[in-house]
Amino acid sequence: MSTQALADGSVFANRYRIVRCLARGGMGAVYEVIHLDTKRRRALKAMHGHILHSEELRERFHREARVAAEVESDFIVDVFDTGVDDATGMPFLCMELLRGEELSRRIKRLGRLPADEVALFLHQTALALDKTHQA
Repeated sequence: MSTQALADGSVFANRYRIVRCLARGGMGAVYEVIHLDTKRRRALKAMHGHILHSEELRERFHREARVAAEVESDFIVDVFDTGVDDATGMPFLCMELLRGEELSRRIKRLGRLPADEVALFLHQTALALDKTHQA
């Protein structure tokens, strides 16, 4: 079980070609991938190899995937697929690939945001959290 990132161009779970790493977090990394059959671009979150031995973290990752897949909201990404890659043993979830600017980058670029824009973002976040807590 490796701690390395998935290599660009490699195939994961027999159906996703890794394009590039988008972000890394404490439990996993998110990659832009292309589904081999449909050619659709998606985001794939795979659990880090160095924490695969933790049953608690595997269950937490699985619970995240299950809850995210249950939630239907315009403000939460859709989850299309989950599973465990046979070759690496890494649990994963495959989601819609969002395009746009991260809020932190927007703030760095523009500085302080207008109050009405902040209120809109907070409202959308509250709706997403409400749906998530219901699930």
